[in-house]
Amino acid sequence: MVSPFEKEYKLSKLIKQGKASIPAILRPLAEWIDRKYGVKTLNIIYDCVDKDVDRPLLSVILEYENDKQKFYTEGGRYLDSKKQKQVAEAFKTLVQESKNTGTNGFFSILNKKEPEYTANNLRVFFHVFEPYAKAEANEKVTESKIKQLQSEINNEEIWAIVKAFNTAVFFFYTNEQVRRNEYDGMREKLSLKYFELVKQFDEFDYFKKDDFSINLDSKETFDKDYQGNWYYYFK
Repeated sequence: MVSPFEKEYKLSKLIKQGKASIPAILRPLAEWIDRKYGVKTLNIIYDCVDKDVDRPLLSVILEYENDKQKFYTEGGRYLDSKKQKQVAEAFKTLVQESKNTGTNGFFSILNKKEPEYTANNLRVFFHVFEPYAKAEANEKVTESKIKQLQSEINNEEIWAIVKAFNTAVFFFYTNEQVRRNEYDGMREKLSLKYFELVKQFDEFDYFKKDDFSINLDSKETFDKDYQGNWYYYFK
């Protein structure tokens, strides 16, 4: 998933809201993943690249951000190929069992036009729901509310407040102002202010006061290092 607007996120959100559920045939796999790795699987989505049945994908949607690291190698840069293979093998077993019990083609339960599940050449990926739910909540914070917050803070050294995925960046005018405010408790005060704002839109109660923090930066850096261009800054 790359944004709250992707299909995987929308389908998983329905499950989190209690309006849908993991396909019954895939629930044993979700339960196996949860037991095996000590995580919470919110959804499992089977798809094929460009509808090509010879290029199947299995997307395991974990609920919590911390769970994703359990499927990455040390350092968190690459997916753990061993665990990808383990999940693929578990899925293969599920497919074989469905064939043995005469339920082959179970993927067509909801849509007769869909291909049946196959484990051949299967690629497994792991995604996380929580950070994108946070990003969606943050997206609902309007510019008028941000301007109101900036007015309430009433700090003439703050140039702008800008949303950034699931948090915000508070821009001071100069680097010296950033350094000074880093060490006088201002970051904590501003974090609490923004937390109270974004928490209003936190549908699934993912934002926690104790681990929420905004970022500090400066207009000086923005102008000098990014040519005053938001695209370059957030690229």
